[in-house]
Amino acid sequence: MSDKLRVIRRVAARDKDVPSESIYVDLRQELDASRLEYERDEMALKLDEMRHKLAEMKDLHSLRKEYTDCIFTLTVLWLVAVAAAIAFSGFGWGFILPDSVMIAFISSTTVTVVGLFVIVAKWLFPNGSSGYSKSEKSKKKPTQL
Repeated sequence: MSDKLRVIRRVAARDKDVPSESIYVDLRQELDASRLEYERDEMALKLDEMRHKLAEMKDLHSLRKEYTDCIFTLTVLWLVAVAAAIAFSGFGWGFILPDSVMIAFISSTTVTVVGLFVIVAKWLFPNGSSGYSKSEKSKKKPTQL
């Protein structure tokens, strides 16, 4: 009988150590408050990141607007200069160049300037919806069939 009594007393003593329901409610409330604070901080970080991306896009857009006119003007002037050189040489106004030199001059300068224009134009106006960086393109989710 004494063994049974000791077991009952031990169980009763353990029950006194078990926290009451109010402590569980308090812990749940603290957990919910911590979770809300974490979500708020996470949203604040996402907002800062979006603001940074917007500022970067605005800067890149203004840079593109500035250089669009410059590269177009350079291309037009260069091609006008080539056409003028062809006209002066063809009509004999001022200088005459051999045919092989004219062919090399026309082809090399035209290919160089048009190639430069294409390279800069591809940077100024990339393909795709966002097109601001390769890392953004790689973040896109694969499409499902």
